[in-house]
Parts: sequence; C-alpha cells; structure tokens
Amino acid sequence: MHPEHAMFADVNQLLLRRPYLRLSDIPLLRAVMRSSSNARKQRVHVLRQAAQSARAFDQSLAAFKSADFVNVTLALASNPLGDVLTSKAAMTLLFHLTSSENPRALALHVSKHSSFLVSWIRQQVALEANALVEASSRAKLESDAVSSAAGGVALLMQPALAALGNLTALMRVVLRAIANYPLSVLSDGTALHDRFWVVQSATQVSAPGQTVAIGVVQQILAALAASLKLLGGGNTVSVEFAKCTLILIRICADSARLLSDMQAGASDQQPPVLQAPKIAQQALLALRVLEPTIGGITAAYDLRYDPCSADSVARAQFSESLFCNDVVVECQDSDQASKLHACYRLCTDSLLEWCLSAPWATCDSRSSIDIASRAVVAGARGATRAAAWIREAQEACVSKDECALNDKLQVLALSH
Repeated sequence: MHPEHAMFADVNQLLLRRPYLRLSDIPLLRAVMRSSSNARKQRVHVLRQAAQSARAFDQSLAAFKSADFVNVTLALASNPLGDVLTSKAAMTLLFHLTSSENPRALALHVSKHSSFLVSWIRQQVALEANALVEASSRAKLESDAVSSAAGGVALLMQPALAALGNLTALMRVVLRAIANYPLSVLSDGTALHDRFWVVQSATQVSAPGQTVAIGVVQQILAALAASLKLLGGGNTVSVEFAKCTLILIRICADSARLLSDMQAGASDQQPPVLQAPKIAQQALLALRVLEPTIGGITAAYDLRYDPCSADSVARAQFSESLFCNDVVVECQDSDQASKLHACYRLCTDSLLEWCLSAPWATCDSRSSIDIASRAVVAGARGATRAAAWIREAQEACVSKDECALNDKLQVLALSH
C-alpha cells in the first residue's frame, strides 16, 4: 500500500497500535463507518476487500456475523445516496454468499427464517426495472433529434444498458441461489431445509423463495417487454442492447426451469405460482421486437464458450462473471452479429427446455408453439423433436383440444 493511498494512515495506525489482529473481527469496518473525514473512499475500500474475502465466508463466519456485515453492506447499497462502488461491493458479496462452497452462508441468508437477501434483491429489481423503462423512454424521445451517425443514440442508451446490466447481475444471483441451494450440505453432513424453495405437501400453502423468484422473473420480463415496446426496434435498439436482453431472458427462463425441476423432484404438488403464463407471454413479446434485427443475420459461426449458461453461472468462482454479457464464437463474418445470433439461439433453447420440463407452465397452446417454432428456426438443440411436435400440436390447437395438447407436451418432455 502506497503512502498516498486513502487507507494508508488508518492501516498503519492499526498495525502499530495492536500486537495482533482478532480473527473474529473485520479490521477498520466500524472505524470507517463512524469516520467523517474522507469517509467514502475508506468505506468503499473496506467493503470491497471484505466482500472479496467472503469467498471463504463459511471459514470466517464469526467475523462476518459479529460485524453484521451482510446487513450493513446491503443497507448501504440500497441507500438512495449510495454510490456505484458500494453497489458493486454488495453484488460481489451476494455472489460469494450464493456459492456452493459456502453452504452455511446459504443456510443463514436464504431460508424461511432469514429471507433478507431475496427480499433485498426483489427491492433492487423493482428499482432497476423502473430505471430501465424510464431510460428507454427518454432514449426514444431524444433519439429523433440526435444523429445516429455521430454515436448519439449509443450515448442515449447507456443508462438503459446500465440498468440492464444490473438486472442481469441480480438475476444471476437468484439463479445461483436456486441452483446451489439443494446441492449444499452443512458441515455436519445434514441437508439444508428446502421448504423455502419448494412446496412439499398439500398443507404447505406456498414456498417463500419460489414465490419471490418467480415474481422477480415476471417483473424483469415485463420491464424488458415495456422497454422494447417504447424503443420500438429500429436503430434505437443496438446490437449490444439486444444481446444483453436475450441473455437476461435466457437467465429468467433457466431460473424458472430450475424451480420447476426442484419442485418436481420434491413432490407432485404444482403450486399456482409456477404455472405463471405471463413468463412465456412476456418473453415472446420481447423476442418479437428483436427478431427483425436478428432475422437478417446469416453468418456462420461456431460457439466456443458460453459463460451465461445456468451451469456456468452456478459454478462461477469470480465475481466479475456477474456482469459478463457475452459469448465466445468463431466466425468468418461479423463477430457482433454472430454473437447476437448465438445469444438468440441459446435463449430460445432455454425457453424450449423450460417448456419441456414444465408442460403446464404455459397457459395456451399458441405460446408453446411460438417458443418451439423459434427454437426450430434458430437451430436449438431440441429443434428436431420440437419440429415433430409442432405438427401434432397444431392439430390439437385447431381442434381446441387442450387436453390433447398437454398430453403431447408431456410426451415431448419425457423424450427430452
């Protein structure tokens, strides 16, 4: 640490004043919270260092609990007067709290008796969703007076892209919590209590985590549909914005699928909250606005790396992956166009997998057919089975035989 660093004096005094450091304490945390001089830089530095050290949260549980670090950090990040760096520290902390390597952190902060973490995420999603819609509205109103050749439209879309990135990071945390929660065990070998995520019996009315997660998915998809409707496609929607939107839709679909799989593995109950038709409808509304741009892409490519898959998000070890909105492709033509098409194919593939794992998740046959047909056109992994099913499902749709349609969906799910 250089002498000109904002924390040099504090760290130097701490080391000279104490012959040893307590392992059950976070050094300087309380001091910077009470400090009035240069408080912002000091606070951000300590929060960032402590959030990064939460990678080994279970091994430092006493220190984090004694300092009430999680609640303090999330409270500071949700403060309207807070800054971007504090929010980044909070997201880094959440990333490590939802890791499969910290099962005690999951047990402490994601449970029926301690739902502060998911409640905080729901609050932040509501704020960022409103920010996305407002930024999109302003960008559309001002885009007509700005020259797109001068890069003015891209500049106007920056606030919307920032809100989109924050929503993606928050949704990744939700997906990590859902994916890693049932896989984690406590230090004594006992499994975590999973009534927070699944309805286990007819006497259990609902699962709090399941309800919050589906509500967050619906709110994000509704914001995306409203934002794209305001933008209206065309030159206002950049390739970067379209790519980030597709990645976020995919993460929402993967989260809904994981919840459906978790519920199916726990009991035969089908909670009404999982039978949310708006998820498919809102995802399709967003896709329809983007498809005129995506439809003109014919570049051949080979997908090399997909950091946005459910498995990659759940297993990621570095917090920087929270804000990764890209895929790695090998192509001969436009790199950005190929990445956009790859994101569209992966997005439709996730929507198709979700429909296959939960045939009752879409409210009408038309939504199911629309999702399956897009997967076929995009060349998704389940495209062959989806094409065969579409021909049979259309007959059921014409005859208004919803029972037959649901049966065909179930058969397709079993063969997936």
